[in-house]
Amino acid sequence: MLHTEASWYADGGLTGCGFHAGGIAVAHKTLPCGTRVRICKHGTGVCEVATVDDRGPYIAGRELDLNEAARDAIGCDTCLVDWEVVR
Repeated sequence: MLHTEASWYADGGLTGCGFHAGGIAVAHKTLPCGTRVRICKHGTGVCEVATVDDRGPYIAGRELDLNEAARDAIGCDTCLVDWEVVR
């Protein structure tokens, strides 16, 4: 699993992928739109599967941004997460 700091983005408007995945979703700079990833709040074992539906984050050192549903599901505003592609 990869490890990064993640933050959240507000839902609304079209995403960088041109669609809202609905439910739990994340933004990533390079993974193909529609890719499924498992995100786990570091050190807690709380995990969810999310769909890449946006581009970002644009803050140095961050690889993922969580939508509001993902943020609520793992209990994270800005936190460390472990993640991996699950396809």
